[in-house]
Amino acid sequence: NSAFNENYCNFNVGSSEIKKAAFYFTLHPNPTRNYFILSSDLKYTDIRIYDAIGQEVMSKQGAFEQEIDIRNLESGLYLVKIIENGTLFGSVRLIIE
Repeated sequence: NSAFNENYCNFNVGSSEIKKAAFYFTLHPNPTRNYFILSSDLKYTDIRIYDAIGQEVMSKQGAFEQEIDIRNLESGLYLVKIIENGTLFGSVRLIIE
C-alpha cells in the first residue's frame, strides 16, 4: 500500500551494555494535503518537520495517534523526524500535494 510507511529501527541503550530494541512507526496518509497521523509503539513521541532545504518548519510535542494539521505548509517534499525523550528514533519523507 503506497499510503502506508512503516519503519523499523535499532538503537543502543546504556554506556557499558549494548541492547538492541526495535520499534515501529507509521505515518499516513502519504501523500497528503491537510493532515497526517503518526502511529508508533513509542510512548511519547515528538515530531519535527523539515523542508527540502533543511529548515525546521513545524514541531509538535505529543504527536502520537492524532491528526497533525499541515494546511499551512506548501506543497512539496518534507522530512518528518520522530523523537522521544530527546532522542531521534527515525525519519520518514512526507509528500504534501
